[in-house]
Amino acid sequence: MIAASFDLHGNLDPRIADFADIVVGYKTHPHIDMYDTGWKAMTLLHRAMAGEIRPCSEIRSAGFVPTSFNMRTAAGPMADTVQQAARAEADHGLFDVSAFGGFPYGDSPHTGASVTVCHDAGAEDIDRVVDALCADFRGRAGQFEVRLPDPAAVIGDFLRQGGGRRMAVLEPSDNVFSGGVGDSPGLLRAALEQAPDVPSVFAFFWDPDLAARAAAAGPGSVLDCAFGGRLSGDYGAAVQASGTVETLTDGRFENRGPMEKGLAVELGPSAVIRVGGTRIIVTSRNVPVNDPAYFDLHAIELAAFTLVFVKAKNHFRAAFADRFDAIVDTETRGPAPADISSLPYRHAPPERLRIGRTWPEAADDR
Repeated sequence: MIAASFDLHGNLDPRIADFADIVVGYKTHPHIDMYDTGWKAMTLLHRAMAGEIRPCSEIRSAGFVPTSFNMRTAAGPMADTVQQAARAEADHGLFDVSAFGGFPYGDSPHTGASVTVCHDAGAEDIDRVVDALCADFRGRAGQFEVRLPDPAAVIGDFLRQGGGRRMAVLEPSDNVFSGGVGDSPGLLRAALEQAPDVPSVFAFFWDPDLAARAAAAGPGSVLDCAFGGRLSGDYGAAVQASGTVETLTDGRFENRGPMEKGLAVELGPSAVIRVGGTRIIVTSRNVPVNDPAYFDLHAIELAAFTLVFVKAKNHFRAAFADRFDAIVDTETRGPAPADISSLPYRHAPPERLRIGRTWPEAADDR
């Protein structure tokens, strides 16, 4: 008897159900139900081992590859899909029904959305239930597709509005959890061009050499810096700037949550380098920015800054949604673009990639 739990972004091969009797998935994005999902899987396993139930699972593709920009479960198409799955679970007395958005930046024959149903052996109408859930999911395909705004336009519009508001501008094309490498320079270039003197924070660049140079020079030292473009020139040339070393750390902290609460994090030696009004965090490891303790480590009080620029996407909102007047995804050149049609897929079924490409405007928290 095998029980398995999966991330909401899993690209699930239906053959997994040939090996795992119990399949359950996260129901939240950002993922704050990891523990609950594991507990549910183990509870079902315990009941099965005690002979109370005879679980088995079905896995079926929903037939399309959504991007993850509108995949948050607080509202929107993924929220509607998760709610539909919960109703089916309750109405039919199933052990678990999970909707998986998939991971579009993983190229496999099974890339894309899917639905799983864990039920008692011999339950009736399972195929009909799964087919209906997949059809409902696929019917929302167009709602997942977005066209993101240019960061320069977003920053410029925000500053013209004034009024003491605060905004977080995200660079999801270089989000670590989407395959980003902390190296694309597009957002920083727009930030320094549009708001060079506005109090702001930029998190982050992954550059061990620059972090080491800052540590060797010490606080107060001035360095000639090249931000980004270290690993590849495909996403633009490095931003050249003279910066002052403000803060040095060992890169160690513990997440406060709600996502991954209590997790020990190691950025490696890190530095805050100030260029004009912008504090730029430079780390020795490529680690996502998803917890307030990240900024506390670097002696940065977010409330003191008008603009915060972050290489992040949906998970950032778990801890920061109530800290800004607006959180806006923007599009820059990077390894994880919003327009997945530009990616060189070799294994994902082409018909799945064509469904839902209607490009509504991006959802944000403004």
